[in-house]
Amino acid sequence: MNDAILCPKCSRNDMIQKISGMQNQRFTFPDLPSPPEYSCFEIIVSVFVFGIPFWIAFACALSGNSDSGFGWLAIIVIVGILSVRGYIYSAQKKQYEEALQWQTSAKHKLDQLYYCGREDIVFDPYDGTSAPARKWQDYVSV
Repeated sequence: MNDAILCPKCSRNDMIQKISGMQNQRFTFPDLPSPPEYSCFEIIVSVFVFGIPFWIAFACALSGNSDSGFGWLAIIVIVGILSVRGYIYSAQKKQYEEALQWQTSAKHKLDQLYYCGREDIVFDPYDGTSAPARKWQDYVSV
């Protein structure tokens, strides 16, 4: 143990541990959800459910039939549904990337922290800040 590192609350070092060296589950991050992606199944279903009716509706719209209004309406609905799906995918991807960035940054900060078992706090000995151990995730987020 480094004698120069003292707990900012009790000013002792006999119960201090570097968090990165602790062998428990107390200071672990929750697993990230897997990144959003289109599966092969989604692509195949999209081709059949939206692709074939799209071309049929497009052909009807161009043919000049009296049903061409239906063809254009079908095209608009299909394009709208695909646009909404694309928007949902991009929002999920953005949320995943933000969570990954936060976790990477927080893990880096957590690796620099120490834990005092006597005071039940986490602290950074170099900037003098500390927080209750139960709020460690909030502490590493700043």
